[in-house]
Amino acid sequence: MALEAAKSFLGSVPVDLQLNKYSRGIIEENRKIITSIISCITFCGSHDLALRGKHYGEGILEDLYKLRIDAGDLVLKKHIEHGKKNASYRSIAIQNEIIAICGDVIKANIVKKVKEAEAYSVLADETADISGTENYRLGCDILTRKPMRSKKCSSDLLS
Repeated sequence: MALEAAKSFLGSVPVDLQLNKYSRGIIEENRKIITSIISCITFCGSHDLALRGKHYGEGILEDLYKLRIDAGDLVLKKHIEHGKKNASYRSIAIQNEIIAICGDVIKANIVKKVKEAEAYSVLADETADISGTENYRLGCDILTRKPMRSKKCSSDLLS
């Protein structure tokens, strides 16, 4: 009997490896959840759409979550229906943090392109909207030379 228990014990997977595998599974699932949420937020940002409505739970962003779920995003569906309420990643503070992080990534990419460029120019424009609020747009034209290709000029928006 002791010999059988020893063989069973020696043949089993160590606890630390079991915990590590479980932790990796949770991390991967959380990554999929946050990827779905970030893609909805970046979609709204790239199409100049307001994320939120007048009340919590309203707005284009919530409708995009529903659209993704209807399209078959089972991980997001499980998260919204059964996820922890203190880790929903749907609060206004988290949305604003994701927007700020996306802005930092965009700026870093533009700075990297400018540093690698042969030449660049900065374009600035200030206009007032219908309410009289001044809007300041900053753009950058970048001239690069790809190996074995002709020169290419591209324009990126800084803010």
